[in-house]
Amino acid sequence: MGRVPIPVPSEAGSGWARPSHVLLLAVISLYPAIWNGYPLLFSDSGAYLGTHRTIGAPPFYWLFIKITSLGSQLFLTIAVQALISATVVLMALRIAGGIEQLRYLLLLALAVLLLNQMPFLVSWIMPDFLTGLGIAAICLLMLIPERLGLWQMLFMAGVACLAIVTTVANAPLFLGLVIVCIAARWLVMRKAPAWKATLLTSVMLVASCLAIIAANKVIHKRAVLSPASAALTFSRLADTDIAQPVVEDVCKSEGYAVCGYLDSLANPVRGRQDFLWYGVADVTDAFSATRDEYAELNAEVLRRRWRDVLREGLLDTGRLFLKPTLGHPETFELTSYLERGSVAIWLSVKLPGDGPRFSAARQQTGELIAIFPTRFFAASTAISYTALLLLIVLAWRRDDRTAAALGLALVAAIFGQLLLHAMLVGPYPRYHVKVGWLGWLFCAIIWARLYLSGSACPPEQQRLNSNAPVPE
Repeated sequence: MGRVPIPVPSEAGSGWARPSHVLLLAVISLYPAIWNGYPLLFSDSGAYLGTHRTIGAPPFYWLFIKITSLGSQLFLTIAVQALISATVVLMALRIAGGIEQLRYLLLLALAVLLLNQMPFLVSWIMPDFLTGLGIAAICLLMLIPERLGLWQMLFMAGVACLAIVTTVANAPLFLGLVIVCIAARWLVMRKAPAWKATLLTSVMLVASCLAIIAANKVIHKRAVLSPASAALTFSRLADTDIAQPVVEDVCKSEGYAVCGYLDSLANPVRGRQDFLWYGVADVTDAFSATRDEYAELNAEVLRRRWRDVLREGLLDTGRLFLKPTLGHPETFELTSYLERGSVAIWLSVKLPGDGPRFSAARQQTGELIAIFPTRFFAASTAISYTALLLLIVLAWRRDDRTAAALGLALVAAIFGQLLLHAMLVGPYPRYHVKVGWLGWLFCAIIWARLYLSGSACPPEQQRLNSNAPVPE
């Protein structure tokens, strides 16, 4: 005997968002790009615009841009990004939050968008917007698959798949999240794992990884998840001054290409990534001919100084946690790209007609970063995390174990994302922003489950949420 304390859709498959609602939310989520006068760009955007052969950038986001832009309109690409994002947000609020009435659904969805930086991610020519959507999709698939119809499950799996094939680092993140969700469903929700959802998610993970490996085999002649991983890892170890003593010692007996450039690795400036951007990676052919040498060096550094590597990773995770916003001038996330880097070069080659609009955009004139509300978003993120923890406790006290499991899974996903990128790349704000926006989404979901049971549900669902016992 028991009671159902929270609102949930009355049957699986009822959580599809109406096209008109998706369109409205998508248009609102593009406000940064609309105000900017052009899609937002980052230094990596040039690589995605230019060619599928860029080392370190999975070719599938290049393909995504190619298809969605119709080869000429980048606004079409971010419009598709906005539609995908709006669909996932609305479905999450309806399916996980049990919100049925239109006014509550749209108000909460609008609050989620305006309280965080998700619209900036959606307006960006970058695959970063997909990481948070993939996390939300996996949480729905693994924790509440009973509320998903077949096509909804396939859609969520497709979103997670797209997130992996466009950002390789999402593969280990999502794998870890699947394990966390299985544990949360078993230990917190006291339910056995749903085998259909688990099988579908597992197939999605494997298929995505195989697609990346196959693409790298064809393009780079290397059957690996990331042909640039060895060079990027070495850059991270060199950037924190961990690699140098080991490399100097190894070079006494080995003739690695980097041994001729030890002076260039000495006294690094944290965060500047001298190895990557100041010639050493290029002159030693780190991304192709000598990548096996760098893999060997990485293994040796990790073997000898694993404590230092772990300590630096944890410290940088803390530093990244304190960087919850875009718009830091030193990271060039929202600064102009009029004369430097590959952005302007590839735009002039691929979309020469966009030159005037690109140059006149507020990002290029400096207005975007000048008025970016950094303090507001920093405060908003901190508040969302605090609220999330309080709501998890309330959900547990009110015996809404599903809400508690959703919240705990998100906390694990955010920490995993920060730890993964802090250890592999460094504490750059966009790695926090691309998952931090989920704080408000899951706050809205848990709050709706706890406090909208009487007003957001149809009469038959209100009856289920009353004190009437549920038949065994």
